[in-house]
Amino acid sequence: QALSYAQTRTGHKVSHDYSIFSCTYGILFFGTPHHGSSKATWLDYLKKLGAAATLGGMSRKSDLVSALENESETLQNITDYFVPIMRHFHLFFFWEQSRTSLGPLGSDYIVTHESAAPAYDETERAAIAADHRGMVRFETPSSQGFRMVVDALIRYCDDAAEVVGQRRADAARTLALERSREAAETLRNTGSFFPRSNTVPPPPPLWTRPRVQSGFDDVPSMADRTTSFRTLGAPDEGKME
Repeated sequence: QALSYAQTRTGHKVSHDYSIFSCTYGILFFGTPHHGSSKATWLDYLKKLGAAATLGGMSRKSDLVSALENESETLQNITDYFVPIMRHFHLFFFWEQSRTSLGPLGSDYIVTHESAAPAYDETERAAIAADHRGMVRFETPSSQGFRMVVDALIRYCDDAAEVVGQRRADAARTLALERSREAAETLRNTGSFFPRSNTVPPPPPLWTRPRVQSGFDDVPSMADRTTSFRTLGAPDEGKME
C-alpha cells in the first residue's frame, strides 16, 4: 500500500516520496496471507485466552486479525493496489512447511501455501522448514531457511544498484516532463484571464498609415475662386454685393 501511494507522489513538493517507489528493488514475503487466513480467528481466540488469564476478561477481536481473515475487504483493497505495480519489483514468496501448534485446537498451517505464495508470473516461491512462528527464527547460519533467504538477498543486492540507478534517471525525466505539463496547463488557464501581450498587433509605422480624410477636403480652394463686387444705388447710399 505504501508503494502504491508513493507511485502517485509526483508533485513538486512531494516528489521525494516517489523515491520510495523507484528505489525499491525486491520484496521478500514470509507467510504473508495475501488471500487471508481462516486461522486468524483461532489466533485471536488463543490471544483472548491469554488475556483472560492475566486481565480477567476478554477483549474484542482486533482490527488486525479482522483484516487477515479470508475474503477480508482490507486485504482485497491492498491486493488491488499492489497487483498493477508488482511487475516493477522482484518478489520472493516463502510459505511455512510445518504446522503451528494451536493448543487445544490441535495444529494447522496458519497461512496456506496458496495464500502465502500466489501463482503470479515472474516471481520466486519456496518453502521454509518451520512453522509460521519459526519462519524468521533461524537457529544457525547453516539452517535451510537462513541459507535460502541470504542467497536471495545477495542476488537482489548485486543486481539492485544498476537497476535502481536507471530507475532514478528515468524517474527524474518523468517528473521533469510532469512538471512541464503542469506549468503549461497553468499558463493555459491563466491566459484566459490575462491575455498575452503579443496577441495584440503593434500599430503600423506613421508612413504606412492612410491619410485621414476630413470634411474640408471637398471645399474648393480659395485661390480657384473668382471674386467680383457690384455697387447698387447712389454714392454712399447703395450696398455692395
